[in-house]
Amino acid sequence: MITANYSGGLELTDTIALSDTSITDIYTAPDNQDILTGFAIANNNSSAIIVTCYINKGSDVIVFKTSVTANETIVQTDMPLKLRAGYIFKAKAATGGYITVTPIITRFDTNESVHR
Repeated sequence: MITANYSGGLELTDTIALSDTSITDIYTAPDNQDILTGFAIANNNSSAIIVTCYINKGSDVIVFKTSVTANETIVQTDMPLKLRAGYIFKAKAATGGYITVTPIITRFDTNESVHR
């Protein structure tokens, strides 16, 4: 278990549908101030589907892989990943058309102490 406090606030992100079985961009870090604090994966199918998540910092690296059971949503929040400018969080489903992925991004201010 990882417990952490993050200075900053949650970013409003989009939920991305994985329409096919290709690797799909979910979130691209605009600068060095984002932490991927978690993500939600929803399966709207009557069968389990394997979902693989990646971080791309020049090449795709698997950071999470799971089988999401039928009609289930999982929320992964115990593996925070610091994102640098241009890093891309991606996902791929073994079966297309049923999975959505929602990144949970915390944006922090490098001068947080200035604002206190």
